[in-house]
Amino acid sequence: MWTEESIEAIPREDNFIERKSSRLLDLVSGANRERVRDELAKQLSAFANAGGGAIILGVDNSGMIDGGIPLVLRGRQTTKEWLEDIIPDLTEPEIVGVQVIDVKRENTTSKIELGKAVYVVEVPDSDRAPHQSTRDHIYYVRLGSRSLPAPHRLIEDIRNRSRHPKVVISRAAIAEAQSIDSDDGDGCLFLTIKLLLRNEAPILARNICLDLAVNTENGLRGCIELPAVVRKEGTPGTLRIEVQQALYPKMELVVSPVIHLPTKIFDPVPTVREWAFFIGGRDPSDVTITVTLYADSAPALVQSFGLSEIDSDGKLSRELDRVRSEWFHPSPPPEPIYLSQRARISAARRKFRS
Repeated sequence: MWTEESIEAIPREDNFIERKSSRLLDLVSGANRERVRDELAKQLSAFANAGGGAIILGVDNSGMIDGGIPLVLRGRQTTKEWLEDIIPDLTEPEIVGVQVIDVKRENTTSKIELGKAVYVVEVPDSDRAPHQSTRDHIYYVRLGSRSLPAPHRLIEDIRNRSRHPKVVISRAAIAEAQSIDSDDGDGCLFLTIKLLLRNEAPILARNICLDLAVNTENGLRGCIELPAVVRKEGTPGTLRIEVQQALYPKMELVVSPVIHLPTKIFDPVPTVREWAFFIGGRDPSDVTITVTLYADSAPALVQSFGLSEIDSDGKLSRELDRVRSEWFHPSPPPEPIYLSQRARISAARRKFRS
C-alpha cells in the first residue's frame, strides 16, 4: 500500500522506481500534456520490458513530495481518469494490468497540498513484451535508474523469454509398494508414487494437470489420496490429476498418486531355476511411467520414469524379494499330532528290538 511515508522512504531511483517532479507535470497546459505522454510512453515501455516497476508522479529528485499534482484537470475529468485513459494507447502492444494509484493528503502536516495528490503508476512485468512507445516507435528498457533505447539483440532476448509457467517433475520416487497375490499367481501391485512438482519459470502457474500412463498391456487404474488434487477420467489406461493449488515461481508441490498395476507370477523354469514376476505382461525393469504435464497455456511437457530408476530407496525391490520368498519358499505346515505319535511308536519299536 502506497503512503506518503512509504514513497519518501524509497532511497533512490533504480531498476524498479522512476520519480517525476510536479513542476515537470503541469497537466493543465495542453502542451505539457503532450510532453507527459512522451515521458510516460518511454517509462511504460522500459518497465514492461524489464520486469515491471513504478512511476511516481509528484516527487522531486531528492525523493521528497513537492506539493503534488492537481486532482482535477480542466472540466470534470480527474487526473487519475485522464492517466487511465491515455496509458493503453502509449505502448504497442498495450500493457495489461497497469494500475494508477492516487495518494491523497492525509493530515494537516502532509506535504501534499489541498486539492492535489501524488500518483503512482504500477507497471507489471509483461508477458506480451517487447513493448514500444507509440510516441517515437522506440523500444526502451530499464537499466539502473535510467530508461534507455534497447539494442536489437536485447529486444530479441525479451521477445524469446519465457511467457508461460514451466512446471516440471524435479524428483520422482516410489514412496510405498505393496503386492497382493492369489493362489494362481494373479495379483495386483499398489504403488504410491511421490512426484515433486516445481515451477521453474518466473510466471505463476494457476492451473496444473497431469496425465499418468504406463507402457503395460493393461494400462493402469488408480486413485489420489491427497486433498490438493482431484482425480478425473482421462483416456483409457491413464490417470488424470488436476492440482487444486496455484504454483508460484520457484515453489514446489508434492503429488502422491496411488496406482494399481496387474501382476502375474510364473513358476521357475526347472533348467534355469529362476522365478518370473510380470507387471502388466512386462518385466518390472521394463515398466515405465509417463507423465504429461499441462500448466495454463504452456506447451505440454512429457517426462518418463522407469520403475527401477525411481526405486531409489529399494521399496519395490524389497517387496519383490518378499513375494519371491513367500511364493517359492512357503513356511512348512505344522506337523499333525498323529504323525508325531506314529514317530514315537516307531522309535519305541526300534528300541525294543535292539
